[in-house]
Amino acid sequence: MIHPVSVVIPHTKSRAEFFHAVCLPSIERNNPAQIIVVDRPGGACEKRNEGASKAMYDYLLFVDDDAELLPDAIEVALTFLNSDPGAAFAYGDRVVVDHTPPPKTINLPGVGWNLETLRRASYIDTTSLLRKKAFPGFDNSLKRFQDWDLWLTIAERGGRGIYVRRPLHHSHRIDRGISDTYPLEESDRIIRLKHGLSF
Repeated sequence: MIHPVSVVIPHTKSRAEFFHAVCLPSIERNNPAQIIVVDRPGGACEKRNEGASKAMYDYLLFVDDDAELLPDAIEVALTFLNSDPGAAFAYGDRVVVDHTPPPKTINLPGVGWNLETLRRASYIDTTSLLRKKAFPGFDNSLKRFQDWDLWLTIAERGGRGIYVRRPLHHSHRIDRGISDTYPLEESDRIIRLKHGLSF
C-alpha cells in the first residue's frame, strides 16, 4: 500500500555509503508516495525547507541520512495521526545506535504530549510525521535545536502532537553531526529567548 506521505531527506555526500545501504532502503520499504532527496551544499534546515516546498502529499516526514526507519513506521504513525484529527504530528520514542567505540544502543523513551514539558526541554525527534498544512518551515538561522524550535512554533500556533508509544526509527551515530559543533548552552539560550522560555 502506497501512503500519501512525502519523505524529505537532507543528504550529505560523506554519508553516501550508509544512505544507500541502510537509510534509503528503509524508507522505500515503508512505501511513501514521494521521496525527495536534497543533496546540494547547505545546511540541513535549508535542505528540509527546499524538500518540503516540493512535497506533493498531505503528510511530511523528515528523515536524516543517518537514520533508519522501522519497517512499519509510516503506517503506524499515520494510524495514530488519523485517529486524532486535532493532532498536527505523531512522534515516537528515540533510539540512538552509536557506532563509535564501544558501539552501544541508547533507548530514550518518550512521553505523552505536554506543552509545559516541551517548554522545559526538547523531547521530540525531527523524524516525526507531520500534517503538511501544519508545517511552519524550519528556521534557517538556527544552528542547533531546530527540531525543538519546530515543535514549539507549531504549539504556539495551536498545534499539538500525539505520542505513538514506540520507536519509529533508529538514529545511527556514524559521525559527528554539524550541529554538534555549535555550543550547547548558547544554542539553548537562543531558543529560550526566541520563544520566551524561562532559563
